[in-house]
Amino acid sequence: MRTALALAAALALGPAQAASGPRWATFQGVHVGGAQDDLHALNGDCRPLADVGSFQGHYSPQRVAELAFGFSLPHIDRDSAPAAQALGNAALCQLDLLDGRMRGWVVTIDRTVVGATFFPNPRDSLTPSKDSVRVLLFNAWGRPTAPAPTLDSWLGARYRSYLISDHAPMLSGPTHYRVIIVDVNACSAFDRRVHRFSHRGTAQAC
Repeated sequence: MRTALALAAALALGPAQAASGPRWATFQGVHVGGAQDDLHALNGDCRPLADVGSFQGHYSPQRVAELAFGFSLPHIDRDSAPAAQALGNAALCQLDLLDGRMRGWVVTIDRTVVGATFFPNPRDSLTPSKDSVRVLLFNAWGRPTAPAPTLDSWLGARYRSYLISDHAPMLSGPTHYRVIIVDVNACSAFDRRVHRFSHRGTAQAC
């Protein structure tokens, strides 16, 4: 019981209704549409696009866009150059949440948060299960507008959020999931810029 209460307190998602968006626009103090400077209070490590390679792992421009916009993007351009141009002065911020039990990758453009993806830490035995996070999200965000066994979606005109199961090879079990929060307008603007710089295809709304 004590563990459940501690987890509920740790996963508190901030104000019930943010001034600039619905409840599901905020996760663990990270608010889509908020300022990059606010992430410093969460001990965020923000690096410009040119320096994200210094994070452990591979973060191509396309990967940064995926971390920002999840699967809201209508497609991913295989060419890194237009994706990098479309991201412009983007920064990728790494945050450790829940005492390191979850990690957030937050993307800002023009020093404004445009989207983020949060992963559990599978190496931590105290990482909350997807079912635990689902209950807490339901309490904080309300019922999903589009519930599903492996994908719960909170959909709005400007903001979308998701709780999704990962079924990639070697990623299975109760702790393999992602929480995604997205600014839909920023996502669509990114896709328009990609097509403008690549001179290929037609831009689509996210």
